[in-house]
Amino acid sequence: MERASLNAEPYFISGPVNTLSFRIILFRFKLFITDTDDIFQKAKPFQGSIHVPLFISGPERYIGKRGTVRTDLAELRDVMPTLLELAGAPIPETVDGTSLLHPLDREYLHGEHTLGEDSMHFILTKEDKYIWYSQTGRELYFNLRDDPHETKNALDENPERVAELRALLINALKNREEQYTDGHTLFVGKTPLTVLQNTEVL
Repeated sequence: MERASLNAEPYFISGPVNTLSFRIILFRFKLFITDTDDIFQKAKPFQGSIHVPLFISGPERYIGKRGTVRTDLAELRDVMPTLLELAGAPIPETVDGTSLLHPLDREYLHGEHTLGEDSMHFILTKEDKYIWYSQTGRELYFNLRDDPHETKNALDENPERVAELRALLINALKNREEQYTDGHTLFVGKTPLTVLQNTEVL
């Protein structure tokens, strides 16, 4: 039986803005993620930072029809289970991501970044985004359908929707050791941790 092999290649593409890309080759499959090398701007929660292309190529019997474009909410944690499925290996139940070989029924993503006073958490859906700066309490809301370039903070115009997204963030943070929330309210000024201690050791 032919054995699958894995090769990961980071490399640069020169252009108006240097682009750091990451290509993963697994046997006959390629997974390609492109990104910017401006590491400080990557700490921002805006679409120009977090909305990056992801391509998968390989035999159609495994990845589906060529040229298919999907708008699923995908993240880096989905790469591992995707590669495991392509390799025919079991996906552990403890893996947070989901294989990208199937449509994702994901309503939102929770993202975060530690950046001093600008440390933040955000909830992203296909239609909008809520951002909470944990050190200052500042909140931003963008309707991505009407304002895809995030030029206007529409927080005050959408109180009900903001409350819904804030509740999703509270739920995502309720068991965090930084104690960002009591399950009802977000607490400002808690020190962000870059490495969590209460994760399960596999």
